[in-house]
Amino acid sequence: MQDLLLFAYAGLTGFTLAGLTVTLFEIVSGRSLVFALRPDVEAFVMPVSFLVRLLGGPLLLARMTLREDVGPGQRMALGCGAIVWSLCTGITVLA
Repeated sequence: MQDLLLFAYAGLTGFTLAGLTVTLFEIVSGRSLVFALRPDVEAFVMPVSFLVRLLGGPLLLARMTLREDVGPGQRMALGCGAIVWSLCTGITVLA
């Protein structure tokens, strides 16, 4: 039972970090975060952009599940991907 609680805590930590990262990006830049990288971005901004997408990925996947053009199978895959990604991020942060 303790292991399950630790996994839940790690997953929630990762998802919280994703929410904070995406929200901070949206406040600073004034636009929504998406997975697509813009080709006109300066070279020194690219690592920061990659890191923001790496940390904010679970929230981006969770947002994709709420779109109307996503089928039920894709919705399940995106939801599971968001859970696993936030769990891995949470374990990395807590370790």
